[in-house]
Amino acid sequence: MKRLSHLASLSLLLAAVLPALAGDLPLASALPAQADVAQLFIDDMTLPNAIRPVKIDYEWTFAPRVGSGNIIPKDWSHATMWGGIHTGRPGNPARNVRIQIRDCALWVLSRKTGQWKLLQHSVSPEGGAFAEDFKGNVNTAAAARTEADGSLSVRLEPGYAYHFWPSSGRAQSDPADIAGLASVFFARLVVDDPELPDDRGEAVLVGSAGGDYWRSLDAEWKADWSNNHDWAIGRIKRLTSQWQAFTGCTHGRAIQNVEWTVSAKAALPADFSPVLDEDTLRANPPPLRALLGQP
Repeated sequence: MKRLSHLASLSLLLAAVLPALAGDLPLASALPAQADVAQLFIDDMTLPNAIRPVKIDYEWTFAPRVGSGNIIPKDWSHATMWGGIHTGRPGNPARNVRIQIRDCALWVLSRKTGQWKLLQHSVSPEGGAFAEDFKGNVNTAAAARTEADGSLSVRLEPGYAYHFWPSSGRAQSDPADIAGLASVFFARLVVDDPELPDDRGEAVLVGSAGGDYWRSLDAEWKADWSNNHDWAIGRIKRLTSQWQAFTGCTHGRAIQNVEWTVSAKAALPADFSPVLDEDTLRANPPPLRALLGQP
């Protein structure tokens, strides 16, 4: 009887603890059902941005965009995903808030196999605090903190945004084998100082996922964008205390970086698609749930 009593006590303890643990992971609260994965990626490339960032008026602050899509410029060799965290308009009154970020990933859809291949994945990103207007690529070290689950949280300092990417570095890409690209990260708001009031409900902070093509593994940023430019920029969404998935992909009506892709088109197969069409995306969405070990 004592053994049964101990088992009963253990069952009650697990019943109390496991939901709390599960609720603290992105896979429990932010992963859509498999049937809804494609819609998440479609929405993040077609719906208007929820809130625009402060101090910048680029066209991607109004709505998502497909930059170069599936067309990597001639003689370029690498791609990456990235994420951005910004202060939303009209400003952020919250002062005791950090943004926790985890599981940054990039996939490519192979033209040869028809399967998604994971090119990048890191639980904790690398990045920096960039001037809010991104002019001159001015940046400095971010106010970062490693969280208990191995992820990273950052505090936005006045006048700065946080731009980040996987710690694994840029991934080599075969220009003739890109049928689609897709990226994701998970994020939520956490308290900065537990001794101070929790003001996360007042926070006006936003995030978006996207990605860039790069000339090479170690090419440096240039002001004329001759070494990198985006393949897509996803929808800007407001951050909350609940985990959310932020995604970007090459699904869209047309590419916008036309001047960067002209030279590359001639070397590509005649049936090469510059964007990821909706039918393909719905029939074969990125393996988002598998990224976190879920069926």
